[in-house]
Amino acid sequence: MESNNEELNGIKFTWNVFPSNRIDVSSITIPVAFHYTPYKKTEGLQVLEYDPVTCPQCKAVLNPYFQIILKSKTWECGFCKNKVAFPNMYAQFISETNLPAELLPESSTVEYKLTKPESNWPIFIFLIDTAVEEEELNELKDSIQQVIASIPKECSVGIITFGNMCNVHEIGFSEFPISHTFKGEKSYTNVEIQEQLGLIQVTNKGMQPISNAAKGFIVPLSECEFTVNTFLDELQPDMWGKKQGERHPRCSGLALQVALSILESTSLSDPARILTFLGGACSIGPGQIVGKPLVETIRNFVDFEKGNPNTKYYKPAVDFYKNLALRASRAGHIIDIFSCSLNQVGLYEMRPCVENTGGYMILTDSFSTMLFKDSFKKIFEVDDNGNLKMNFRAKIDVNTTNPVKLSGALGHMVSLEVKAKNVSEIVLGEGGTKIWALGSIDSNSTYTFILDMNNTVPNSQIPRSCHIQILTSYIAGDRSHRLRVTTVVKNILAEITSPKLKNELTQSFDQEAAVVLIARLSIFKGVNEDPRDILKWMDKMLIKVTSKFCTKDDSRGLKFPPNFGLFPQFIYYLRRSHFIQNFNASPDEITFYKTILMHENVINSTIIIQPFLVSYTPDNPESSPVFLDVESMKNDHVLLLDAFFFVVIWHGEDVCKWRDAGYHNDPEYENIKMMLDNPQEYAQSIILDRLPVSRFVSCDSGSGQERLIKCVVNPSGRGGSKNKVMEDGFVSDDVNLKVFLDFLIKLARES
Repeated sequence: MESNNEELNGIKFTWNVFPSNRIDVSSITIPVAFHYTPYKKTEGLQVLEYDPVTCPQCKAVLNPYFQIILKSKTWECGFCKNKVAFPNMYAQFISETNLPAELLPESSTVEYKLTKPESNWPIFIFLIDTAVEEEELNELKDSIQQVIASIPKECSVGIITFGNMCNVHEIGFSEFPISHTFKGEKSYTNVEIQEQLGLIQVTNKGMQPISNAAKGFIVPLSECEFTVNTFLDELQPDMWGKKQGERHPRCSGLALQVALSILESTSLSDPARILTFLGGACSIGPGQIVGKPLVETIRNFVDFEKGNPNTKYYKPAVDFYKNLALRASRAGHIIDIFSCSLNQVGLYEMRPCVENTGGYMILTDSFSTMLFKDSFKKIFEVDDNGNLKMNFRAKIDVNTTNPVKLSGALGHMVSLEVKAKNVSEIVLGEGGTKIWALGSIDSNSTYTFILDMNNTVPNSQIPRSCHIQILTSYIAGDRSHRLRVTTVVKNILAEITSPKLKNELTQSFDQEAAVVLIARLSIFKGVNEDPRDILKWMDKMLIKVTSKFCTKDDSRGLKFPPNFGLFPQFIYYLRRSHFIQNFNASPDEITFYKTILMHENVINSTIIIQPFLVSYTPDNPESSPVFLDVESMKNDHVLLLDAFFFVVIWHGEDVCKWRDAGYHNDPEYENIKMMLDNPQEYAQSIILDRLPVSRFVSCDSGSGQERLIKCVVNPSGRGGSKNKVMEDGFVSDDVNLKVFLDFLIKLARES
């Protein structure tokens, strides 16, 4: 049933049976929660081209778990117990052998293609950083032109360039170029921006919108493709350049504000994306991250600890971008940020713009890298019918039955503060609501919902099961309005003190879902808490879970239940990761890693936390999973490491000799050829499925890039103790996994 929930419904629970009250939930330490992937690609998904049948009282949607009374042609709502008559089109034909599609047992998840009119075609505004070198700008222009050539011509586009000034370009007139310029160092109100662009007229009666005012700024591609391509061909780097000893003046914050102001005054209800391309940090104007003088370094974690002067821009910048993110999320507009620079650009401050709107964040060194180019193209992929594979203006609504209430949610979402009976007074994450705005969603967008068991009735009256229904509405790439409905039923344990019920609860634990929840909670806590405090919280939680659910054995150890066996190992790697530790990474890098983890599904998230290692040998040239351990790095092996952000193929010393000698070209050594080719094919299949596209590295034993594997693997055996140098040159400050587990067992037995 649990695997069916994940494969068919895209839902994964930390516990697959629920305690009935807060005391029992507290005693099991790991919160009751679930991860939901609303746009998960599932085979056999029912797409129904009519509107759903809903309860007139609570708006729950008809599903296989509701009671059907065929004799009276009615159904009973599982949420409010209201009895509802079937509509005539159902009542005439419904019978035990002729049920509508949404009542079939396999229809716990269905998608409705609603009868609403199609939405307008999406709008794409490109924010182009011209304060970069000419080679960089040429690479960016080429990527944008390729994307423009591939998307439906009915889509509308707009172009804003920025450097020392912010320029809004009218692309609706091909005879001569027209642009409106804003001073980069000046702060503008939204009204001032809209008035300067001629979008509104301020009179004694207030602000009056001007009809068709945006016709030159946002234009259907069918009418302006030649003009846009000509403009991009002729676009040059910022004419103001930079002075000696200074950074390029760059007003990226103002450009983002201008783009939002245009959309708010002209396309408030239309699907839209703002694609922001950054070649450096905002150095002037609103949203400034750093000053222009090069002697003033961009903020780092150590600067915050020491209170250095270069952190003075942080709070005003965060407040500015939070305000923009709130405006964009309310309007349903999406903000994507492409950071393509060797230095930081301010992702640390700009994070809400992406997370509140469901946008993408891409981090790489240059606009010329394949990571940027392939990721950018992938966002604009089209299906076999020529429709974009992107979705807009998504919202999610969660209904539950007693005693289950909603404490909050974690992910790229914003609370819409819709109060209801199933909203808990205990708030965790984005809480205080039953409906959230998601912005854009893709097949990996995953949201975590934390549940509260608010039971105030005697045990004899506690319901033995509960319903959870998730309603996700969105505008699809074909402009149709969709509603995906997932309904699940979970058993509730009246109490968990008896051995039988405790065993049932133990067997219902899902360690992958639990560690992803812990990781997301750690990121949420990290906004306001010190990393050391988060580590202490995590360690206490692990010790408590181990002491409660493991059994003592005769060797003074502990025996983990089968479905808990990997949980301590996951926590070990999570503790070492950039989701907890800030060492050896910039604020922008840490922000990028955290943003991706808060977006990805459970499978990808576990790979991010604990990378996946497979081995290829002459005897077994097919992939074989091996321990994520330095001992797996053997001379006659080829290893493939999938760490999500990068995929590494490593060749052992003997394998390098065989390859250099050309053994793989000899038909007698077909196994050597397979051992070299199979990981390459597997790596490409992994990379093609990712967004952002994973970085690919192929390296040999002893090479510099070998460090990408060595920094991830468990330093067991020869490198297990602190500062001990292994004979192969591997150095680690980390205790190895065995030492960690031994210490965990000791503390758990004592507790």
